[in-house]
Amino acid sequence: MAAETVDVIRYLGETTGFWIQTGAFVFSALGAIAIIYNNSHQAKKRATIDLVLHESSNQFLIDAKKEVSKYHDTEVNFTELSCGQNCAKPENGFIQSVLNNYEFIASGIKEGAFDEEIYKRMKRSVVIRDWKAFSGYIAELRRAKQRDKLYIEFEWLAKRWEKNEIQPEVHWSRRMINKLGI
Repeated sequence: MAAETVDVIRYLGETTGFWIQTGAFVFSALGAIAIIYNNSHQAKKRATIDLVLHESSNQFLIDAKKEVSKYHDTEVNFTELSCGQNCAKPENGFIQSVLNNYEFIASGIKEGAFDEEIYKRMKRSVVIRDWKAFSGYIAELRRAKQRDKLYIEFEWLAKRWEKNEIQPEVHWSRRMINKLGI
């Protein structure tokens, strides 16, 4: 009795089982990438919300913003407070606390630790207003201390937001397609 040979259907030199297994592997890998992307995006959103909550519960920062806000209302020239005899004034401590907070946030946004769109929707007008008020102060501080990189991240963020209006909400699938360049 002769052995029967079974004809196996092959695609590109491989069996159907090989291609099914390869397809399942590729599908699983794509699913894992989507899950990782989604988790990192959710973590950024969570970190941004935590940041906003911290800003609204940090009493020192709240007091500093209230003091600075008083100067906004009276249209004081912040530049006059930045150097010379005025450096020891308590107003400088409040101003620099607010500026340091903005610098931290801008650095976090630039590095991708915070979700820029969420923070922008919540704080855009305040950040731009404060940048316009403090830009002379910062320029004078840079000149006096001979450090031209002081508050450069805050400057980057404010100028970026001045140029770009708030974008309408885009569905997550459209954002992913845009990022992937499809």
